[in-house]
Amino acid sequence: MIVYAPGGEVATVAARLHSEGLQGSVATTVAPQAAVRRTLRAAGDEAIPTLARSGLFAWLRTPAQLRHEARALHLRRHFYYLEPPSPSLGELLLARTAGGLPVRGAVVLGAHTTLPKQPLREGDIVVISLSSTRATLAAIDRLAHVLHGDGLIGLPLSRLTG
Repeated sequence: MIVYAPGGEVATVAARLHSEGLQGSVATTVAPQAAVRRTLRAAGDEAIPTLARSGLFAWLRTPAQLRHEARALHLRRHFYYLEPPSPSLGELLLARTAGGLPVRGAVVLGAHTTLPKQPLREGDIVVISLSSTRATLAAIDRLAHVLHGDGLIGLPLSRLTG
């Protein structure tokens, strides 16, 4: 599972994941401080980068932004990042030159989507991507209820790919 942390609220999102008995990848546009990264690791979570969207030509900064965040997160040369909604071809190509491998969810819980009617399956990547911390925390609660009811657990991306 991947949860976008709006406004850099990585610690808040990680605390909610932990309280719900889940682990996950927390996507952020700004690398969290070292103490927050240690807290994530201790809880079995991880931080991954995502792209900030601002301005008409923001996609031109894609490689520099991803390289900066990957270094701050101590990621390897090739790393996963949360693909933004409706990425441009330029963003995808430039992210690739920086070593970024895009990830998108099989299920995306956003402002205008709900949990699917069909059951989630082991290995499905679920992305929670909302613009407010309050909505994000509520979505984590709903997803935890569904996962626990289906006998599934939330895991960070690295546990699925590594």
